[in-house]
Amino acid sequence: RRVRRRPGVSLAGPRDGAPVLLLHGIAANSTGWRFLLRDLAASGRRAIAWNAPGYTLSDPFRAEAPAPEAYADALAALMDALGVARADLVGSSFGTLVGLCFAARHPGRVRRLALLGCSRGQRWKPPEERARMLAMREAMAAQGGLAMARERAGALLGPDPDPAVRALV
Repeated sequence: RRVRRRPGVSLAGPRDGAPVLLLHGIAANSTGWRFLLRDLAASGRRAIAWNAPGYTLSDPFRAEAPAPEAYADALAALMDALGVARADLVGSSFGTLVGLCFAARHPGRVRRLALLGCSRGQRWKPPEERARMLAMREAMAAQGGLAMARERAGALLGPDPDPAVRALV
């Protein structure tokens, strides 16, 4: 089954399949789930990988620093637009924060929740460390998405990754 891409979302599998929503991390988007989308579709699931607001082909929030609840409510709106009442959620990194907030705000809409590479955000760090981290991220973002991906890939994969895996990441 092929993956269908629309602004803000990648879809795969039958419309009547049990839905599973895939929530990406920071500096990622729905294409990070492309292999899982195919596998879920092959198993008969309705796989939906979103691009969070402000990510690849999705409209950004008006707020410069949106609260997690805004992402949760945007996810609820996406589900409504797709006719999905209840779904399994899979979150990676930042997507775990979105998934947790969504489950707290809309508990009746979550069948199961899987959290991968959980993030606790940056607010727990001392102000100086948060400022250093934000400056580093802003500098990376100024270089563009591909440069940021190349820089982050090394940190994510460890000291000696397989070249094919590095290229994919």
